[in-house]
Amino acid sequence: MICTKVQVLEVGLWYTYKYIKNLPLYIFIQQVYHILKYRGEKSVTRKIVYTLSTLFLLVSITFGGSPSTYAVELYSENSIRLEEVPSDHLQEVASAAVHHHLDILTNAEVTGSSTYALSARYEVAMTDQFDLATRRHQGLLEAGIIYSAYEIELSFGSIATEGELVTIEASEYTIIKMETVEPDPLAPTQTEYVDTHTFAFQQVNDQWHLVDLRTVQPLSIESDDPNDIVTDPPAILSFDPQASNAIYLPFAAVDPDEGIQAAAIDAITADRNKIVSFAVKWWNGAHPWFNHWPGVDCTNFVSQALYKGGWHYTPAHWWTKWDPSSWWYVHNHSYPNTRAYDDQTRSWTYAPTFYNFAVGSGRAVRKYYLSDLRTGDVLQIDWWGNRIIDHTAIVTDIGYRNRIYLTYHSINRLNKPLTDIMITYPNANYYPLQIQ
Repeated sequence: MICTKVQVLEVGLWYTYKYIKNLPLYIFIQQVYHILKYRGEKSVTRKIVYTLSTLFLLVSITFGGSPSTYAVELYSENSIRLEEVPSDHLQEVASAAVHHHLDILTNAEVTGSSTYALSARYEVAMTDQFDLATRRHQGLLEAGIIYSAYEIELSFGSIATEGELVTIEASEYTIIKMETVEPDPLAPTQTEYVDTHTFAFQQVNDQWHLVDLRTVQPLSIESDDPNDIVTDPPAILSFDPQASNAIYLPFAAVDPDEGIQAAAIDAITADRNKIVSFAVKWWNGAHPWFNHWPGVDCTNFVSQALYKGGWHYTPAHWWTKWDPSSWWYVHNHSYPNTRAYDDQTRSWTYAPTFYNFAVGSGRAVRKYYLSDLRTGDVLQIDWWGNRIIDHTAIVTDIGYRNRIYLTYHSINRLNKPLTDIMITYPNANYYPLQIQ
C-alpha cells in the first residue's frame, strides 16, 4: 500500500491523539523506517514523511513520553486496537478455562461450569496440563485424598497486545475442599492457593480464541557455587503404611504475634505450635515487621516463622551477612515506615544457605525419611533433581498414614498435600529438616 500525503497527515493526527490519550508509545525509529521504506514511493513523499516524523518525535519529547509504533499500526492489516477488544467476552472465556482445569482436578471430567467453547488450538496446547490434572486426581485418590469441590475468585488485571495476540493478566484465589477415603480427624478439610495467570487470545475470522495459558511456576535456582549443592542423599520417598501418628503434635491456636520481641535469646528449642500458627496466619500475606519478596519469598517466610517460634539471631554484624553460620534480620530504624532498607543474612532468604545454616548449627536435624517429619518441621525441595535446593516449606499438618500437608510462599499455598507435589514434580528431591 502506497502512503499518500493525506494518509501521512492522518498518521500524524492519529499519533498526536494517541499521545494525548497517554497510551504507551515506543520504537520511534522503527516507525520512521517502516514509513520510509514501505510507504513512501517518491522522493518528495519520503521527504514529507521524514519531516513529519521529526515533528512527531518533537511532539513525543514535549509530552514526556517515549516514541511509538502507533503510526505504523494505523494502516497495518494485523493491528489490534485495545478499544476494539471485547474484554468482557475474553474474561468469560478465561474464566471457563480455569474452571475447565479445576473440574478435571476435582472430578476427573469437565462439568457444566466450564463448557464454554475453547479453541482446538488451546485444547492441543493444554493437553499436558489436562493430563497432569487427571494424574493428580488419580494419584491423590490412591493416597486416600479426594479433592471434592472448589470455590474460586478470579480477579482480572491489565490487558495488552503482543503482536497478533491480546493478553490478559489475572489472579486466581481458590479453595479446594478435601476429603479422605477413610475418616481422618487429623487432616485439614481444605487447601487454598493463589496463582497468577496470563491468558493469550487470537482473533481468527472475526472470532476470538484462547490459544495459551501461562501460570507463574516455582523458581528454579541455578548456581555454580559448590556450597549450594547438597552432597547428602535426598529423602527416601517411601512411607510405612502401618506407621502410627504418635509423633503428631496437635495444633493449638496461638497468636503468632505474641511475644515477638521476647523471642528467647538464649533458647534454641522451637515452639512448633507458634511456627505452625504463624504459617497458617500469614500464608497469603506479608508480615509488617519483615521484608517481602513476591515470587522469591519462600525461605524468608520460613525464617520468619522459625523466629516467631523461638529461633534466636546470631550476632548481627555486616561482615557476617554472607556467612552460612549466621542467621539474622535487622530493622533499619531510620526508616520506620518501610522495610525496604532492612537487612538480613543470606541464610535468612536463600534456600541452599538456609539448609547449610540449619543443619550446620544443629538447630535442625537432617532426616532421610519423609515419615520422620512432624508439624512445625521444614521440608526443602529441589524441584528438578539437580541437588540444588529451590524451595522451603513448613509442615503445617499431618494426617493418618503420614499424609503430610505443607504451607509456603512464593507461589502461596496453605496445607498443600505433599502427595500432590510429588505427582506434579516427579524428578524432585526432598530434604526433611526436623526442627530442634
